[in-house]
Amino acid sequence: MTSRCLNETADEYALVVAILNSRQRVIRCRHNLQWVFQQRTSANLNKGHWAGLSYHTSWESLTARYSGV
Repeated sequence: MTSRCLNETADEYALVVAILNSRQRVIRCRHNLQWVFQQRTSANLNKGHWAGLSYHTSWESLTARYSGV
């Protein structure tokens, strides 16, 4: 992996699990220890970056918190 693909805030991050919509996604952290729910920091998709909103060590925890998304 290139260093850009290891940057969890990058659009091209290699461990994206799910893209929920244009501003929300779920990734695995680079050490494969947790799932991270991220949201784009700008409504303009050409600006901002991906920021972690919550961190979960189990898939069940993540899906329980965001079952309505």
